[in-house]
Amino acid sequence: MKKQWQRLTDSLIGKKEYFYIDPSVYSFFKAIRCCIDKFAKGRILDAGAGRLAFKFIFTARSADYITLDKYVARGELDIVGDLNSPPLKGSQFDTILCLQVIEHTPTPQAVIKNLAALLKDGGVLVLSAPHLAYLHGEPQDYYRFTKHSLVYLVEQCGLKVLEIHPAGSIFGFLFTPISDFMLSYAYPVPIIFGTLFFINSLCIRLISLIDGLIFRNSLMPVNYVLAAQKR
Repeated sequence: MKKQWQRLTDSLIGKKEYFYIDPSVYSFFKAIRCCIDKFAKGRILDAGAGRLAFKFIFTARSADYITLDKYVARGELDIVGDLNSPPLKGSQFDTILCLQVIEHTPTPQAVIKNLAALLKDGGVLVLSAPHLAYLHGEPQDYYRFTKHSLVYLVEQCGLKVLEIHPAGSIFGFLFTPISDFMLSYAYPVPIIFGTLFFINSLCIRLISLIDGLIFRNSLMPVNYVLAAQKR
């Protein structure tokens, strides 16, 4: 299944369809898209851009969108560098995204401090991290975060929290492996996959609706999304 899942995500990554794979990914996309629409502007750095999942949004939004990661997962990556010692200097960005990254570094506060230094005065960091998640990106999978830990970390780096939101809940999380299993095994058969993908996307929307109505204040969100401003 792991190989099939990799092939499936490789074919969809960088497209909107990728975010309709399962309930956890969809809830994350909704929360991030809300923050992007509200705060992203000017010169934008995607710090820890990975496979450039959000590039399709930002290339249409900003003429000055820069991607940085420690590893080259896709050839379009702009800068190769470690966020513990980024190859960029000075306060030069209006917006910095750091999405699902800090759980993969043993020194998350150092990373946030470095990103804060790259923000212009009044610039905004959009940060996300998992609270409930499977092991992933092993062995560099070190932490899970509460909303209180995220607020503490960014405030210690001189940033003012503007808002923080949960994304998804235990309800959607439990349905996630069903979507992943079903789509992974259907992927080699295009007709079956297309049908299941459409049905799955409808189910995901329904789960998201239930999440929003019943589990909005869940004690077990899948992720947190935070926006913080440089004072």
